[in-house]
Amino acid sequence: MKYLRKIYVGERETDDSLHYLNQEKILNLGEDEESETITTDGTSWGGEVAPMEIDELIKILNELKGQSAHYVEIMYHVDHDGYVINGVHMREANDMERELHKLEKANNNISKKKEKIALLKQQLKELENE
Repeated sequence: MKYLRKIYVGERETDDSLHYLNQEKILNLGEDEESETITTDGTSWGGEVAPMEIDELIKILNELKGQSAHYVEIMYHVDHDGYVINGVHMREANDMERELHKLEKANNNISKKKEKIALLKQQLKELENE
């Protein structure tokens, strides 16, 4: 079996005000003015998307690339309009990393078995006391 080593090298989070600021800039909005976005099919979009300036995204990607990221993970932020962008460096795991991973996996399995045994003992005790 081959193992891929994923190393997080940086994280950037876009500000929820980023796309609102873009609206202000595009529409030249005043302080108390509101706006609404209309898509090409006539509906407006809500919280599932947040547009971002391409130059801003390129800036973030270049920063992560400078930290040795070769890949990125882009996730929509669940709390506000914006994104979490993780820079990731990926390579084949070396022998030591593979062995450590196997040991951690084995220890995790042992811990889970011990937890299950403790739970079953508790349930058996409760049944005996009924």
